[in-house]
Amino acid sequence: LTSSSGTRASFDFELLDEYAGSRLSGVLAVPVLLIILGLFSSLWVPPLAAAIWVALAIAANAAVILVCRRFKQTVTPEKFNARGWTASFVAAETVYGVCWSMLSLFSLVAGGQNLEVAMFAVVLVGIASNAVSTRTLPAATVVSTLPASLTVSANLVLTGGLLNYSLAAVTLGAEVFFVYLARQLPASEFEGV
Repeated sequence: LTSSSGTRASFDFELLDEYAGSRLSGVLAVPVLLIILGLFSSLWVPPLAAAIWVALAIAANAAVILVCRRFKQTVTPEKFNARGWTASFVAAETVYGVCWSMLSLFSLVAGGQNLEVAMFAVVLVGIASNAVSTRTLPAATVVSTLPASLTVSANLVLTGGLLNYSLAAVTLGAEVFFVYLARQLPASEFEGV
């Protein structure tokens, strides 16, 4: 009755436990990645704007990490509510995804050319890294990647030009691809159960 997917509660526990473990394993790697992306972005936008984006994304990632730690420290398979924990994880990932989407605001403070290509590159790295670490919780994959995919794609389309239209299409295609992969992993694991 407490299952979030209609499967056995033990299977749900394993998926959420793996999700939490995956997020916790990147406790240092994600902030380092965000700092690198911020430094890269500062080639096109004022360093203060890049630093604010990095700080917000790191803070949102810290919130995800705190929820995952709480899950790992307090939850056992015997006392487990899949729906409640799924909702908590998805809420934290939504905040994280919204912080990633603020990347599209760089166009408001851009100082250089080729900002669109830089935003495209940064959002692809974000989609890939978030999809890999949230792969056992597909709803988390969607909410952590879709906001940035949509806002950066909209920004590219509004900027206009064939290159930007192409980059927007590739961004949306990457979103669909990585969400599909995230959905396939639990499905393939479920077939073996």
